[in-house]
Amino acid sequence: MIDPSIHLKLDQMLAAQSAQAQATAQIEHAITALTRGLSALSDDLATQREVLAKLAEAMSAEQDGGEMRDLIRRIEASLTQIAGDGRRTLAALTGLPQAVADAVADGVRLSKSGE
Repeated sequence: MIDPSIHLKLDQMLAAQSAQAQATAQIEHAITALTRGLSALSDDLATQREVLAKLAEAMSAEQDGGEMRDLIRRIEASLTQIAGDGRRTLAALTGLPQAVADAVADGVRLSKSGE
């Protein structure tokens, strides 16, 4: 005879799978938006670094531009560091959707096996 609670268990599993799929979709959407934002930020930082480099170059031709030139070079170095951090973050985020999908699949397998 079939256990009458089996239908309830199956309904619970399906509801959990549906909730996991929705959560995964939301996470993937957020990661995509964040990835786009970081890519745009990286492009903006590159442009800013180029402008600062040109300003520093122009100021180096001026005899009294030393302090301002040094400040611009420090800002340029900071932007370079920020851009590098953004590239590393972007690289880390790129693999995240697959890691989430793998974790959800593992959860579904475990729920099906009753562990």
